[in-house]
Amino acid sequence: MTRHQIRDPHHPSRWGVPLALAVGLAVGLGAGLLVRDAWAVPPAVALAPVQVTHDPPVPATPSSSTASAPPATVAAQTPAPPVSAFLDGGFYVSTAGSPGMVTVAPGRYRSAGATVGGTCVWERRDGSDSVRDQTQAPVTLTLRAGNFFRSAGCAQWVKTG
Repeated sequence: MTRHQIRDPHHPSRWGVPLALAVGLAVGLGAGLLVRDAWAVPPAVALAPVQVTHDPPVPATPSSSTASAPPATVAAQTPAPPVSAFLDGGFYVSTAGSPGMVTVAPGRYRSAGATVGGTCVWERRDGSDSVRDQTQAPVTLTLRAGNFFRSAGCAQWVKTG
């Protein structure tokens, strides 16, 4: 025989979850109202007026009475030539250097392998193709123009051909 209990709609267990949500909301709102002034943005600070000066106007056509100044030149960075020996890092392989970036000359490179107590990890990417390996032994590989190459934990890479 099964016993069914009739639940009393006024029983406290029926109101537990809604009551907890209401109390949590009230506490959160109260705390938010108390600390809102601590996070208020201060009023804008008045800035002192700034004196702006302009360069004199440049005549549209040079006149004989004004001396013309040589045109301003922008200092161009001269690209460094590609290197043929390098340590760990990430490099782009190119026949031409790149300003602000070390590039590696295309060719065949050899590393003595891992540095003391480590593992030599290298990766060569060409578009979507990627070749990776790790070794402790000496390694030789070919880098072609357009490849991206990176290594970590490897002895110096030296171009052999």
